[in-house]
Amino acid sequence: MSGSVLFGVLAILAAVAIFVLVGLFYLGDRRDGPPGGPGETG
Repeated sequence: MSGSVLFGVLAILAAVAIFVLVGLFYLGDRRDGPPGGPGETG
């Protein structure tokens, strides 16, 4: 396993993490009133 492969994997993981965080913050800021997301039972 070379360093380029490891760097690529880390870059992909970082991009996914940033995308998820931005998505959560955006949804949390836009939709703060009505519940009904996945896993919101109760």
